[in-house]
Amino acid sequence: MEIFSSVKYFAGTVAIPNAFPELATIQVHKRLGLAGGGKLDDVLQITQRKPQWTIIRTVSVRDVAGVFATTETDPDEIRRKWLDSRNWVTSQQAILKIAGPKTGIAYVSEHASVIITVEFGMSAAEGADYCPAVHYSFSNCCIPSCSK
Repeated sequence: MEIFSSVKYFAGTVAIPNAFPELATIQVHKRLGLAGGGKLDDVLQITQRKPQWTIIRTVSVRDVAGVFATTETDPDEIRRKWLDSRNWVTSQQAILKIAGPKTGIAYVSEHASVIITVEFGMSAAEGADYCPAVHYSFSNCCIPSCSK
């Protein structure tokens, strides 16, 4: 249990990406629409990249309980920083000051609205009939292969 003694635990949150040592690129942006009413909202963009796919999750900074962010690239140095609670950012004002893209993990409220963008590569033949696997009905979808 000693390994977890200095790591923060944020009740009622989920980690994105979901488990250390998996890390993502974290960056703060201003986006239109998340706050509603045509206002700009400060958002945290969490990007995971693999050779075949990219997942970008965008969440309001108001829904972020904490962030572990570093510019380190060495896995051993990242692990040391992860265990040092001074490398954790837990206030909205401090999260907004994250400059440029960093490597890390964000802890987001379980009930936060998240905009997810998924990009992945495939051949033209595969892409011609591709229909995303989602949990919604496509009975009125304009893509023939989705409404089957």
